[in-house]
Amino acid sequence: MYSKHIIFLFLMLGYLMAADFFVYPAVVVLKSGENIQGTITKQTEHEIEINVSGEKKIYPMSDIQAIKGNKPFTIEQKVEENKIAEPKAGEKKVEQPTANAAKNERSQEPEANDSDELFKKALVLAGEGKFSETAELCKKILEKIPDESQATQALRTCEEVREGKFKPLYAQNLFRGVYAMLEDNPSAATEAFKKAIEIDPERDEAYYNLGYVYQSLGHYEEAITYFKKVTARNPDDEHALFEIAICLYSASNYREALPYFAKLIARDQDNPELHALMGMSYRWLGNHELSNQYFRKARELFQEEGDEERVQEMDNLLSGLL
Repeated sequence: MYSKHIIFLFLMLGYLMAADFFVYPAVVVLKSGENIQGTITKQTEHEIEINVSGEKKIYPMSDIQAIKGNKPFTIEQKVEENKIAEPKAGEKKVEQPTANAAKNERSQEPEANDSDELFKKALVLAGEGKFSETAELCKKILEKIPDESQATQALRTCEEVREGKFKPLYAQNLFRGVYAMLEDNPSAATEAFKKAIEIDPERDEAYYNLGYVYQSLGHYEEAITYFKKVTARNPDDEHALFEIAICLYSASNYREALPYFAKLIARDQDNPELHALMGMSYRWLGNHELSNQYFRKARELFQEEGDEERVQEMDNLLSGLL
């Protein structure tokens, strides 16, 4: 569940429910072999938009091999970051798509582009407290693209404001924060989410979102502070525990990350990603016996999933090639 974990910015009804409205740190692996680390701000079945150090880049899904969410460093990356895989003999090297090329491709899809603009307008209206108008815009988007998850999530949030499940000012600031993230403005997003906390410090959404903002910027200590606000109320919140572990791991605090990974593995023993991360943590701490134990378990689980790429990665780690 963690490797494909979606970061939701609005709704947490009781325990975290599945949602697809997202802005989240991830590593996008291109078929060329290049790893793109940044913050995903939009994803459709056709393309993905990722913010890399303040620059917005768009890649067609056809050029993407994998998306490894919420792991600022993957196992292989941590050993050798941004390594571009050389093509095998007889294979043609896949050129990295440029942002301009992706944008040109995107411009050929006016309906999707119009929906993007409508959605941003909806966020602005919601930030002004005009939830009815926001809901109408979201419905227009869904008439064109029925499975547009962001509009679905925003519409649901507006309905919950009307039903009294959200304080209006709290929801306004959540919407403002999301809009700021989509506009590559983490400073404004941080300000909006902090205002939301002032309005209703008992809800968890804004704490999560602040954690994700700081995590996407590489400010791991600040991110952990906000994720721990969630675990202070709910020590068993698996999503917050995972994000804390990933922040510690990404900051090279492997020893501190170990108990979090261990707790998660105890709850999800068949998750290969967790075993791989545990193994990598032990490897960086110099305990090869334990690291290989976790790599072997991860390999077994990846094999059961049919993920041959990750099986090979574990083989390389076990044989000392990485």
